[in-house]
Amino acid sequence: WEQYFAAISSYDWLLEGLSLTLSGEYWNSREDYWTAVFDIEYRPSRCWRFVLGTDYSAYEYDIFLDDELEDVYSVYARVGWRPSQRWNFDLRVRVEDTTYGTYTTVDAMAQFNF
Repeated sequence: WEQYFAAISSYDWLLEGLSLTLSGEYWNSREDYWTAVFDIEYRPSRCWRFVLGTDYSAYEYDIFLDDELEDVYSVYARVGWRPSQRWNFDLRVRVEDTTYGTYTTVDAMAQFNF
């Protein structure tokens, strides 16, 4: 296996707190696989974070299905709120189109730091 990775990012482009990222991986093996990710992140203040993105994987291993997937397309959104140094809240939604169908995953987190 050989793996190659590249990423291009911009910060505070067009608007303060706006970031754009484009990244990709290429795996050289018996069969060649690649992934690509594009996301937009906006941080209007120290407390708030918004992310919207999409990705593609030519190959992915699903630990829940214990199976290999090919041609996986996804879109995702994330909202983060950190009202203080001790508290952090995060909500993520991901819609994934796989070999077996389309799945929606929702993750919610509340964190308290001692």
